Amino acid sequence: MAALKEFKSATDFSIKSTRMEDQEVALRFLYFYQLHEKTRTFTIITVIWSWYWMNIQIETLKAQYIILKSISRSFQKQ
Repeated sequence: MAALKEFKSATDFSIKSTRMEDQEVALRFLYFYQLHEKTRTFTIITVIWSWYWMNIQIETLKAQYIILKSISRSFQKQ
């Protein structure tokens, strides 16, 4: 989705693929879209809570990636 010209046009080409920022934005959009479709409500509390929960998930995944990358590098050195 992040590679589509429609995505780039909709974001005015302002979200770069560096550090996968474009994919993170696309995933956030899909999450909120699915949440809206499921509940048909979009209150500010729902948005804030969802954003908070998603940030925790993203930070956890980033931390796990850093750990795995570090382990991978240590194996490559041997």
